[in-house]
Amino acid sequence: MLTSYKDRLEGGYRYTRIRRFRGWTAAGLILATSGLIAVSLGVAGASAKPLFMPLEAFLSPFLVMLFIGIFLLTFFRNLSIQYANKDAQRYLMIKNTMGRARFIVAIGLVIAVILLAPVTRGAMDGSATPPPVIDSLTPNEEIIFTFESEDPLGATRYTALTITLTVGGQLNLLVKRSWSTAVTDIPAPASILPASRSVIIGLDTDKPYTYAVTLLNPTTGSVAYSYQLRGSVFPALFSVAPGFAVALAFLSLGFFMFLRPRRDRFKQAAIYSGDFQVQVDSGERLYSEYHALRPSGRTFLDGDTLPPRPAPAPVVSGYPSANPGPDLASAGAPTPPLPPPPPPVAALPPRTPSELFGDAASLFSQGLHELAVEKFNEVLALEPRHTRALLGKGEALMRLGRTKEALDAYDEILRHDRGNLDALIAATGVYTAERRWRDVVDLADTVLAMKPGDPEMLVYRGDAQLALGKRSDAQISYEAALLKRPADPAILERIEKAKVDVAALQSRALIASASGNLDQAIALFDEVLKIEPENPNATVGKSVVLRRAGRVEDALASLEAVLLRQPGHGGALLNKGRILEERGDLEDALEAYDKLIEMNPRDADAWVAQGDVLGKMGREDDALKSYQEAVRIAPSDEDTQGKVTGMESSREQEATVLAELFTIKGIGPAKARALREAGFRTVDDFRKATEEALAQVRGITHKVAADIVAHFQAARGPNAQP
Repeated sequence: MLTSYKDRLEGGYRYTRIRRFRGWTAAGLILATSGLIAVSLGVAGASAKPLFMPLEAFLSPFLVMLFIGIFLLTFFRNLSIQYANKDAQRYLMIKNTMGRARFIVAIGLVIAVILLAPVTRGAMDGSATPPPVIDSLTPNEEIIFTFESEDPLGATRYTALTITLTVGGQLNLLVKRSWSTAVTDIPAPASILPASRSVIIGLDTDKPYTYAVTLLNPTTGSVAYSYQLRGSVFPALFSVAPGFAVALAFLSLGFFMFLRPRRDRFKQAAIYSGDFQVQVDSGERLYSEYHALRPSGRTFLDGDTLPPRPAPAPVVSGYPSANPGPDLASAGAPTPPLPPPPPPVAALPPRTPSELFGDAASLFSQGLHELAVEKFNEVLALEPRHTRALLGKGEALMRLGRTKEALDAYDEILRHDRGNLDALIAATGVYTAERRWRDVVDLADTVLAMKPGDPEMLVYRGDAQLALGKRSDAQISYEAALLKRPADPAILERIEKAKVDVAALQSRALIASASGNLDQAIALFDEVLKIEPENPNATVGKSVVLRRAGRVEDALASLEAVLLRQPGHGGALLNKGRILEERGDLEDALEAYDKLIEMNPRDADAWVAQGDVLGKMGREDDALKSYQEAVRIAPSDEDTQGKVTGMESSREQEATVLAELFTIKGIGPAKARALREAGFRTVDDFRKATEEALAQVRGITHKVAADIVAHFQAARGPNAQP
């Protein structure tokens, strides 16, 4: 069970099953094809002596079974694509498969067109037709010539013989056909006269017959004649073969069209697709400074200075005073000159992407990440490929915990600049945050191919390898990083973790648990989890020990932590169900077992656990079905077989009790059900029951209770022991 859970965790069991099923299918197809070919050859009269193995009888079943095999291979290829671990892997598999499908479509159509063209058949039949033979006979001379109607493989055959009298008065002929030791005269004209000049004799092509033609000149003068065999190629070459080619082309075309939308979908997630263009916008750098979240200690926008914002032009009001003084003109005073009109107000120039980027950087440095994202979006609205804005947006989204959106920002950079190291490193950080360890390893290898020996990526790769259980590979990555950063305490600590034999610690913990030393087992599991905090098997093992130690809530908390990271972890679901079952939370326990069965329908223990809960809930019929399914999966499990036998025996006894109850006046289905729910299920239960106990059941009166007691007491017989 533990091995299957580990396979379930890593997903590798799917590929193993697909390969196993594909091998079984191939073996079955080979056997079926061999049998069909043998039957077809037998019907066609194949023999070893004389040798006759007609290609036409062999070709049809072979091509039909080959088409079925290619169809099944296409099905298994689709399964492999479906259960691939990464979108990049799916993209590459789909791309290669579509390339092969395109090639098969082209080849299949070309072959079909060539074989269906009349000129092709005419040319091949013409090549199988020998030139005419011209000869002469003296008076009373006789000549015999022989030929085979077809070759031993039936690839080419002669369908007719034409004999022509060119000079002379008469030519007698006799045609015989032989197969093995049997010789047969075939119907043919006895002679050729000048009036007809030629005869055409049809030839059988069922087998490679040997024809012997005797020509005799019965006249007193010489005669001249010619004969020609009409050849042809076996017809299946121009019917079955092009039909197979067309069917294969349509199958490949259909698979191509089926894969096309999936390729477009996965291409967006595959940074390795060849459709990306390497392009860097003018004024942008290949390496940005957005590394505040990375362990290398880089700072955000290190060395960048914000561009100065232009000072707004002063605004002078041009409106006159609302409360003017006395009219000086009317008083004879000189009129003061009017002030000059104010200069026109200059419109503010639109903000440039550099200015908006400076504002966004300032907001980011102040910790206002939501506002920074909005400002970065304003930059991208003006310049969609602004690399530093995309990097800054991704960093801000990472700070906000919005990892998927951050990854979208980094992917946008990589669509136009596949080699942008900053985007690749940042994407690696996102995969690490999401615990997508296999993607971390793949991306780290890509970056290290472009920047060998980068200690940050080596640490990333080592962490991912350690999480995947590849401790020796992780140690190699850490030691390579240590060469670049000697005496780095964080790397040294990781190396020490990688050196610890976690498997040995887990084995010791399991042995301590089995021997009843629960405190030691918990301590050993804690050591494992200190080194590998996300080790699911260690967490599940610790929860089992905690449950046995009476710390049920702590055990449930450990299991919930595993299921939060891996909702389909089989061991966690099984143990959670058992804890809930022991606590009496039968509905929640049943839900855990149902999910476990949904994840792995071949888990016999899950079916047994489900049956136990259903039995406790009073659903005996459903429980029996669960036990029967467990027995079907594991027939050698005697305990489960015993449960099935016991429940079936109990059902037979209940049927007997019901038959007895229905003979008592006043007992119907409703009262029988009430008695069953009250615990009266077997004949012994009713024999031991008292009238007072039966009368307490809903719907059972004292009269009916007395009749029940009397009926079952009488059934015991006078000599029964009390």
